Amino acid sequence: MSRQLAPEPLSFEPEAGGAPVPMPSLWRKAPTWRNLVIGATALSAALVAMPWALPPASEQPACNARPEAVSRGSTYETIRGEVVGFLAQDEAMRLLQRTQTDTGMSINPDYVDNVRAIVHVEGRPPAARWTAVVPKGQTMQIGTRVEVIGGHLDPALPCHYVPNLIARVL
Repeated sequence: MSRQLAPEPLSFEPEAGGAPVPMPSLWRKAPTWRNLVIGATALSAALVAMPWALPPASEQPACNARPEAVSRGSTYETIRGEVVGFLAQDEAMRLLQRTQTDTGMSINPDYVDNVRAIVHVEGRPPAARWTAVVPKGQTMQIGTRVEVIGGHLDPALPCHYVPNLIARVL
């Protein structure tokens, strides 16, 4: 007596003419699909649980910033002086890169392409000079007296700073 195997259950899909056509079960014939569904479910569960596994944002290091390299808070250092020159674009980019390296922060993107003026600090020796960003749309000439706000942490962008900025013409 020969033993017959039980036939595999089939599902049916209608053909274009309306007669059902037997189709093997995708779940049984495709273990890869099964593994994919199980893996996706596990990954989704891990992503949902991840925020609870991380330390609070206050304990996470935000960046490699050295805040002591720039002013903090709302009392920024201001100086008065006279514009004695301007930096060429390549000099300005080298200074920008060196400042970003020294502070461990990036400059606020709004000030990357601005012209840099060299300002002699009022009441100090001739070598006492600051480099300050000229606001966009404003023109400066050598000899213009200005007030400069010192560089400071950017309250709107974490790990960014606002460079020394010409605040007004005197």
